[in-house]
Amino acid sequence: MNTRNMVGAFLEHDNDILCIYRDKSKQLEPCKWAGVGGHMEHFEMNSPYAACIREIKEETGIEEKNVLDLKMKYITINNKDDEVRIAFYFFGKLTNKIPLSETGEGILKWIPKSEVLSYNLSNNVKSILEHWLTHNEEKIYVCTINNEECTYKILPI
Repeated sequence: MNTRNMVGAFLEHDNDILCIYRDKSKQLEPCKWAGVGGHMEHFEMNSPYAACIREIKEETGIEEKNVLDLKMKYITINNKDDEVRIAFYFFGKLTNKIPLSETGEGILKWIPKSEVLSYNLSNNVKSILEHWLTHNEEKIYVCTINNEECTYKILPI
């Protein structure tokens, strides 16, 4: 069994959150809404933060200096397709609301926080956003996902 290490970022401005609609050609979670992010490179395995900053820049063009309070909030562990997927999710704020443009990764969109759970989200993303919207605390949580039953357990660490 292999492992897959990933990062994701949800960036806020006012009451909106930046999400990306993953193109149908994507291997992981096609046709779903998510935060910006992707796979960690081998040299980033000890620094999810560095991987997250790189992915934000690659997918949106946003520079690190424009991201405030970027903090890891969730680590999800999921056994899917004969691999263990570990994802580090970060939340932060933007100094300015960026204009949206086309990206090779999908379609970027500002979504009101009050509406984001009505979008087609992966189990991981839906689980952490449900929790984050009601528990926006200075803690890091570990979330185990069971895709077959669509259940999850979130624990603070």
